[in-house]
Amino acid sequence: MHRMNFRVRLLASTTHLTTAAAALSAMLLHAAAARADDSTQLADAQPKAKQAAQVESVVVKAKKKTEAVRNSALGSRTILETPFSIAQVNLDQIKTLAAENLNNTFSYDASAKEANSGVASGNTFRVRGLLLDRTNSYKLDGLPFPYWFQDFVPDTFASISLLKGVGGFLYGFAAPGGILDFQSKEPTDTWKYNAAVGVRSGSIFEEDLDAGGPVTPSGDTKIRVGLEQEAGYLYNNAYNEDYTATLALTGKITPDVTWSFNGYYLNTVQLSQVNTITLLATEGAITHIPTAPGKLEPGASGDKKTNSNPILTPEINWQISPGWKATLSYRYSNLDERFPGNVAEIIDNAGKYVNIAFNINRYFAYNFAQLQVEGKEVTGPLHHDIVLGASVNNVIFDYFQPGSQVLGYGNIFTTPAPVTIGNPNATAYEKQSVQYKLYQTLWENSLFLSDTVSYGPVSLLLGARLNDYQERDFTNIYEPQVGPVYTGAVYNNTKSGKVIGDYNLHPLSPSYALVVDVAPETKAYASYAEALQASVQAPTTGVANPGAFLSPITSRQYEVGVKSVYGIVSGTAALFRIDQPVGLYTAPQPGSPLPVYKIGGNSRYQGVELNAAVRPDEYLTITPSFTYLNATYLSGTTVLGNKIVPVAGEIIPGTARLQGSVLAEYKLPFFPQIKLNGGVRYVGDGYGDSLQLLKFPDVTLFDIGASYETPVYGKTLRIRGRIDNITNRQYWVFGQAQVSAGAPRTFSLNAEVSF
Repeated sequence: MHRMNFRVRLLASTTHLTTAAAALSAMLLHAAAARADDSTQLADAQPKAKQAAQVESVVVKAKKKTEAVRNSALGSRTILETPFSIAQVNLDQIKTLAAENLNNTFSYDASAKEANSGVASGNTFRVRGLLLDRTNSYKLDGLPFPYWFQDFVPDTFASISLLKGVGGFLYGFAAPGGILDFQSKEPTDTWKYNAAVGVRSGSIFEEDLDAGGPVTPSGDTKIRVGLEQEAGYLYNNAYNEDYTATLALTGKITPDVTWSFNGYYLNTVQLSQVNTITLLATEGAITHIPTAPGKLEPGASGDKKTNSNPILTPEINWQISPGWKATLSYRYSNLDERFPGNVAEIIDNAGKYVNIAFNINRYFAYNFAQLQVEGKEVTGPLHHDIVLGASVNNVIFDYFQPGSQVLGYGNIFTTPAPVTIGNPNATAYEKQSVQYKLYQTLWENSLFLSDTVSYGPVSLLLGARLNDYQERDFTNIYEPQVGPVYTGAVYNNTKSGKVIGDYNLHPLSPSYALVVDVAPETKAYASYAEALQASVQAPTTGVANPGAFLSPITSRQYEVGVKSVYGIVSGTAALFRIDQPVGLYTAPQPGSPLPVYKIGGNSRYQGVELNAAVRPDEYLTITPSFTYLNATYLSGTTVLGNKIVPVAGEIIPGTARLQGSVLAEYKLPFFPQIKLNGGVRYVGDGYGDSLQLLKFPDVTLFDIGASYETPVYGKTLRIRGRIDNITNRQYWVFGQAQVSAGAPRTFSLNAEVSF
């Protein structure tokens, strides 16, 4: 497989962005000149533009219903129409929160718990206690792409939706934590332009351009182009650089047949960062860790991570009749990740850690196609909303990691980052040429059908997805190596590349839901869904089958809830239960002192969610959120010392039983150009291990912000500022055997012009 040298590709991408920016500027100047005589109309349109800014800065015509679910087994539906719990954050909310990553985007939804800090590579979170699947849980406009430890810039999208819990019926293969869908900005009916600059804590600077409109006199063909760059040093002296380019095209072939093309490209460079800080995996080895400053620098100086992620999506839509339409979609996407970096592993209660260099390289390629038909029919007193379709996804996963090396030791409180990647042994190790080996191939094919049958105020959803799942796994063998300078592991080329896992399954993922209209724009629902999740991998150490791929698993979800968008209060309340199989340790086989790891245990995540938006008048909006979660093992085992011990009844590591938040926004009645906002976030205590030996305390954080909007020469100027964690509270973002230093007090300032 041919891959360009990353530096050449980075230089080329920078050149392309510069060229595209120049072309975009020329296009803007040309369009502005062509429309100079429309300046009066443009000025008159400003009040309407301000109202529509709640949808996005570059104004699209406001829709009465915003789709939160797209290209799914239910077709395209709003939050109210979907019998599952969904959160959605639009572009204006993203900018109000100054959200530079996914953690910030959903920081005021109590169902989402931060899984690593804002400076770690690949920000993500837990939903209802479960981690999202990095290869299947992330969608762009409802279609899959490889997200693996990516850092998409939130304000390059029109909105981001989070389907909480099991999403296998709606979207196919995925872990039951949820489905996160990035929703692209669409071309506008008239030419609109947006330019912004910003700065945030450390010295991160951001610039972006966004423009779109019709390119033909008839207005049938439209375009939207976006360019964004972020570069600079984070508050812990790690360096971050993101280049994003987006393209959206739409057009008509006939009055009933339309086409679209969406392109998204992200290129990142990250220096002196780590994905997380791990804890010595041995149960009971660490029972207490004092909190560390948010400016902790665990990344060894000189490490480097680069990502290149193109996503290309052509689509054809056919309005077959007034009640029926068909959509044919194709997507090609890949992710080329090069990570000659390091990881810090804490090995005792005093904060001592070992700094380990590694050189992980991954390449994912997705080829996805889907045909979907949806429509409405009436049979007597019954109304049917029908969706049927077929999809196929071929995934190729190449991998190369030439082992690991111990660089040295330090203490997170006294001597962080004691050595650098620049020492002679590490430099030679890090600069090894990448020799990709096939690691995994997947064919994820499915047929899906759903029928929502309505009779008066009652509707019944009957749906199923028939899966054809083919997975083949290959060996990547690393053998210990002991030398005079370092201890590590090396890749064994002769033993690698052999098939060690071959699965071909045909599970049926059903879903049922009963929905009742209990009041205007208010629905009560009860739903059931199943999801097939790709194979679980055994631990890489301490077991007789290290790194083995285990069989795929099926999770089940039960949910009862109420949704409303009526009057001054809108929101969702839901009770849920998710049952998921888990791995466990079993007795050693004859001839081996180590236990065997296999699927055989069970876990349960159950609780209640409350999310609301209260608007008592035109000036004030209050959005409270609360989640109670009881996440426990029903059965399973772990290893303590040299003994296998049960974990039934124990709390699942990385989860918090209580979470809550309140965010308020107030527009000054006497000065409506100014909006003030502030909020409080609470995360309850939790554990970092299966036996509850390592406990993390609860934490409460406070944030404030403000925005100012005013017309300037017929254009709209917006200035936003925000301070998060205003008390500079120190805390750990904790997971299972891993931690990240919580973000300290941070600020952001942004100015944008729309016209």
